[in-house]
Amino acid sequence: MSHIRRRRYERPAEPVADFGPRIRQERGEVMVCDAPDPDQPNRTIRRAKAEWLPDKLLANGTIGQQHHDAATRYHNAYEVGILGARDRLDIYVDCRGAPAGVADAQLVAATDYRQATQAVGLTLSAALVWCVLGRGTVAGWAEDRGWNPHRAQGYLLAALDRLADHYETA
Repeated sequence: MSHIRRRRYERPAEPVADFGPRIRQERGEVMVCDAPDPDQPNRTIRRAKAEWLPDKLLANGTIGQQHHDAATRYHNAYEVGILGARDRLDIYVDCRGAPAGVADAQLVAATDYRQATQAVGLTLSAALVWCVLGRGTVAGWAEDRGWNPHRAQGYLLAALDRLADHYETA
């Protein structure tokens, strides 16, 4: 009787796909930083923090402070006016009347957001929605549109210019 030995086929180890903070950090979407642990204040933990594109562009010197201030105001107006800022109850709850409508601060913010969007225009406001409100990157927006990244960055810079001009005159 022959002793034929069966060979076992060993599968190679499958590569681990890490779609967490590492790949997002390489893309420039998040940065890893140390922060105090909320449960134990004496310890620090590492966390991934989303980078906001106007902060990054300001640090690179691509935009000026007036553009960053305009982007911040646009983002805050959207957050308070359109999203309603549900976590800030003192802004939109009015206890004087029975059926309280939209609070004054929310109405002013929504009007500010609408006027800024109209001043920028429909075509360029898409850049603001993706890069300022959506916290996306220029490369991601260019890929979504099927454009060259330089063209997408030009659209974003033109939108920030119009936004800064609108807020200077307002």
